[in-house]
Amino acid sequence: MRASTLANACAFAVIIAGANAQDFSGVCLDPSDYDGSKEYTYENDDGTTGTSTCDALMTSWTTSSESPLAGEDFSQGWCEGKSSEVADIVQGITSLGCCGVNGKSACWKDHSHICHDPADYDGSKQWTYEDDDGTTVPSTCDAAIAYNLALKDEDFSQAWSCEGKSSTVTDIVQGITSLGCCGVNGKSACWKDHSHICHDPADYDGSKQWTYEDDDGTTVPSTCDAAIAY
Repeated sequence: MRASTLANACAFAVIIAGANAQDFSGVCLDPSDYDGSKEYTYENDDGTTGTSTCDALMTSWTTSSESPLAGEDFSQGWCEGKSSEVADIVQGITSLGCCGVNGKSACWKDHSHICHDPADYDGSKQWTYEDDDGTTVPSTCDAAIAYNLALKDEDFSQAWSCEGKSSTVTDIVQGITSLGCCGVNGKSACWKDHSHICHDPADYDGSKQWTYEDDDGTTVPSTCDAAIAY
């Protein structure tokens, strides 16, 4: 979901913040996690910032006739059979903190097997990226996987192997885990032992982080494992 789209919804949310409260808890995988009073900041098209709440944002999305969520009822379990556009918006909303620390929306899926050790996966791990208009946007590991079209047919809820996958898929998997999605070890399901690149293999640190400058001038984090794999 583009930052500008969410920003417009945020601005509208402030206007209707005084509307009657509704139950939007079904937007979360666990409705008890929903925090309608959670405040966040957003940036308008003119560069000014404002504040709103999850309840106000949900009200704006469900009452605007132009919204893909118009008329949706989030007072109960929800997501099955919805379009990818709608699911993406729901994931984007919960990345603002509306579903507590876990950040799991009703559209949440288990992506843990993208890591070499599924127990290392942290779907709520936050990171930032720069949108096309130059604004800095927060996201999570769960969202990074869910939004990536190249991974739409991959099922990371069960044992998953890079064997036979395209270089596009394996590169994205390695790139996502370099964001910290697989914990301190940073080993994706595509991880391989590169320790013998060192004179003493015991010295090798595949999770060692470093940064480089992309073609567009942005600074990108990576690891030694990712550098060798690419």
